[in-house]
Amino acid sequence: MTTGKKTKNKYNKKKFLLTFAIAVAAMATVRHAAGIKVDISTHELNTDREENTLYANVEEVDWGSYDSSVLDPDNQVEEEEGYNNTEEPEDEVASSDEDSLEHASIDSIQSESIQQVEEEQTLTPSGKTRPRTRIRGVLSYSQCFPDSNYLQIQAANQNGVQPQQSRDHVRQLVIDNALVNITNSPYYYVEHLSHSMPYLVPKAQHLLNTIGMNFVDSLCAKGLPPHIIMVTSVLRTADDVSKLQHGNPNAVSNSCHCYGTTVDISYVRFIPIQTDFNGDIPEPTRYEEKLKMVLSEVLYDLRQREMCYVKYEKKQGCFHLTVR
Repeated sequence: MTTGKKTKNKYNKKKFLLTFAIAVAAMATVRHAAGIKVDISTHELNTDREENTLYANVEEVDWGSYDSSVLDPDNQVEEEEGYNNTEEPEDEVASSDEDSLEHASIDSIQSESIQQVEEEQTLTPSGKTRPRTRIRGVLSYSQCFPDSNYLQIQAANQNGVQPQQSRDHVRQLVIDNALVNITNSPYYYVEHLSHSMPYLVPKAQHLLNTIGMNFVDSLCAKGLPPHIIMVTSVLRTADDVSKLQHGNPNAVSNSCHCYGTTVDISYVRFIPIQTDFNGDIPEPTRYEEKLKMVLSEVLYDLRQREMCYVKYEKKQGCFHLTVR
């Protein structure tokens, strides 16, 4: 009886161990099979590809001529003075090639987009935003606008009418279309004239229109409030010059203003353009340096194109200019 019980217990233990081993083996087999499936589908192919690429790079390296400074960036030799060494070690460059290409493509797309936007803003019709330009002015008003009265008289003789004694003679020239009235223009304002008349030869009127249009356009391009220029003196007769000399000893008898080719444009007063214009002239903007600088840019450009002579009048607060 005792021997039978021992044999039965021994048999049960073996059966249990065998069953347990089979179950563990089955579970391991299933888990192993599942693990192989996941690795093949997701990770292992990428790992093998990276390892193959790494080994391929290692096999191509000539270790006899390999620069040790690449492995240790701290031992890199300093370059010449003024040269900024921004080159990365080869191992870092090799590991970030794909990132660099991706960033480069993104940067190129962004730069092309910015350039396209700027071109679109430049080509937009009137009333929409466009890139602003800098206010530069000129180096020196006196040096950039030095044209003397003697030089301007020569241009006035070539392009203007003969000086007239009285205003009645000027009106006859207007009837003959030798002179044109300049009071009605959206690009400039002619103030009340006490010692001159608002008449110019057609060539000088065209120059004045060009100055006014370029000035308004420059203000818009630079993001400044729109203004128009103010004309303070135009055509004078001999009688006007005589009256002017009583109050201004510096007034000359043979003035450029007598030929209908010359105007004075104020650089201390500008007329703001208002949307709610009701017929009254708005209060001038006075002593605004930015407006003076923009006007000087316009006049300097036209002078460089040999369209006019310009004299900077410091005491009178104006640019004295004659058409060429």
